[in-house]
Amino acid sequence: DSKTVTTNACGTASGEFTGPTGRLLGAWRLGASPNGSAQVRVEEYKRPTFEATFQELKEPLRLNKPAKLTGEVKYYFGLPVVNGTVKWRATRQPVYPWWWDWYCWWRPRPSQGQTVATGTAKLQEDGTFLVAFTPEADERLAGGDVTYRYAVTADVTDEGGETRSATKSFRLGFVSVEAGFSAKTDFFDEGRPGAFSVSRTDLNGTPRPGKGSWRLVELRQPEKTFPPADLPLPNPKASEKGDAYTTPGDALRPRWAPNYAYAAVLRSWEDGAEKGRGELSHGEDGDADVALQALPAGAYRLHYETVDDFGASYKTTKEFVVGGHKARLALPCLFLAERGSVKVGEKARFLALSGLPDQPMVFEIWRNGELAQRRTLTSGKDATLVEVPVTEADRGGFSVRLS
Repeated sequence: DSKTVTTNACGTASGEFTGPTGRLLGAWRLGASPNGSAQVRVEEYKRPTFEATFQELKEPLRLNKPAKLTGEVKYYFGLPVVNGTVKWRATRQPVYPWWWDWYCWWRPRPSQGQTVATGTAKLQEDGTFLVAFTPEADERLAGGDVTYRYAVTADVTDEGGETRSATKSFRLGFVSVEAGFSAKTDFFDEGRPGAFSVSRTDLNGTPRPGKGSWRLVELRQPEKTFPPADLPLPNPKASEKGDAYTTPGDALRPRWAPNYAYAAVLRSWEDGAEKGRGELSHGEDGDADVALQALPAGAYRLHYETVDDFGASYKTTKEFVVGGHKARLALPCLFLAERGSVKVGEKARFLALSGLPDQPMVFEIWRNGELAQRRTLTSGKDATLVEVPVTEADRGGFSVRLS
């Protein structure tokens, strides 16, 4: 046997393997020092004669309601496949909201897909087949923002023993729509109007027109700013009555791993005074804009609510920050860039602050891996809004760090 291996400039190797017969059929393992390996399976190429596909869903699906999917099998020359067998299986995997990682230390988070249904189907005269099952889920989880990713795979074998597969993936929840927020900046300026774009889609990302409403509130900040390790944990189980396995220490963060995230802290703050409300009409692209009035520096929460086609209510929130030269937030550290891209001649603006009293902070600018500028800031004394003029020398980008 012979082998040829070449390595390109990126360190990626490729090889060609041949044997005495020119065919190395079976399973192979390729190893490279020190720790590289890859599994390879070599088979004789057989040109497929037909394909199997799933048609687009004609009606929205819901949890705990019968679901029907139509598959289609056709020869490549156009005629339907009418003789053969169809075996299918449906798997389910939970999809957690973006903030779930803050709670997963006490909530189980399975990562493997679970087979929830299997069966066989009959090929019709037009080459179609029907897969029917009920995607079941516990109704008690309806308020937990957990959805499920389903994958239905059908293996079709024709009279000659050739097998082709088709897979259809879709996401289901107790509500059939959701919404996402986007803004042109990562923080807003005090005294200037701001805006959010709200995108209304189904759970598979397809835009959905409809009505919605929003409500803006100011967040109630704690009087004292806690260091990261002293921030209270979001632990609902600690407050359950009759839990004999809970101790006061369960509500404390480990000092070696505080897992600080400013968004998690903002989410834990309660609603304060209402600052505005309004109605939204989402067009065919699913988008609608929320125009915000000029607000003083602080932390705010935008509440959004809409109703899906089945009458179920969907609610979500978005916490955000309004910054200024003397902004005060009860956060141990906050560092935000107004924009990720700035033109030459403009100013890059950063919100750099700490709610800890007289806290020294180091603001650094790095270019091409080298320290270009360093300045010391003190909370409560220096401005929290830092502006950096962008020049020709900054083309290609630079990195900024706050310690």
